[in-house]
Amino acid sequence: MKKLFILLALTQIIIICSCRKILEGHGGQPGGTTHQITFQFSGLNHTVGQPNVGMQPEPLQNYISQLSVIAYNAKTGSEVKRLTQFSTQSGFGQVVFNLDPAQYNFVAVGSQSAFGINQFYKLDTIPVYLPYTQATIEYIQEGPDPYWRHYQTGDTFLSRKTVNVNNNQTVEMVMERIVGKLEFEVNDAPNFKVSEIYDEKTAFKVSADSLLHRVKTYSFPEYTAVNGKISLYMLNTTGNLAIESGVWLHPLYIQDIRVYKNKTTLVKAKVLTGEYTITVQ
Repeated sequence: MKKLFILLALTQIIIICSCRKILEGHGGQPGGTTHQITFQFSGLNHTVGQPNVGMQPEPLQNYISQLSVIAYNAKTGSEVKRLTQFSTQSGFGQVVFNLDPAQYNFVAVGSQSAFGINQFYKLDTIPVYLPYTQATIEYIQEGPDPYWRHYQTGDTFLSRKTVNVNNNQTVEMVMERIVGKLEFEVNDAPNFKVSEIYDEKTAFKVSADSLLHRVKTYSFPEYTAVNGKISLYMLNTTGNLAIESGVWLHPLYIQDIRVYKNKTTLVKAKVLTGEYTITVQ
């Protein structure tokens, strides 16, 4: 009898904990009235500089390889639901949430690079849930070891929208490009390299235009070019970048480079003389 009583008590505790987790937002309240929210995604394009307006003419997978949609309760800030899709999956871009009546902050992120929600490393497999004002999107790296931290930012889009959910509805998320492009061209050396880009960022908050995490100096991959220019998407559009480049016996360090959202910053340099120009297009 004593063992039976203990078993019943443990079962009741498990049920209470499960109900509490549901009420906190990850799954919806059972038996309640829910509404179906169907998401549409617009504004994506291939070219930096184009405005993010209108429905894109091509399938979504032609623009991004990963899409994540997150719903936060606007009153409490807690995460209610999330869905991540990859372009290799069928139905990519078909996102439907069933939600209780309330006001929500919806966030949609799409990128050509792999990213995590509140997670930085591929080895992190347990989901992390943070309130709306603390949650981050972070470009995924292999792991915390310095030799695994190589990454490259791809074209990335973000949309935020606050919606009152009181009926079934379609919500359009206008995806805005949040990265800029940095192009680096050397005119007097056909074979040059970029050994480091300083002060690039690797994460941003979902609730505000706030960038996080500085890339360590040893973590950025080395790029080389022969008779051409190096072109990279950059997340840091609020501060300065610096480039360390050059050829044998002719190092070149250029600082105070600004990259802007949905614009291209072109740096033309002569490594043998140290001359350079910076233009924004």
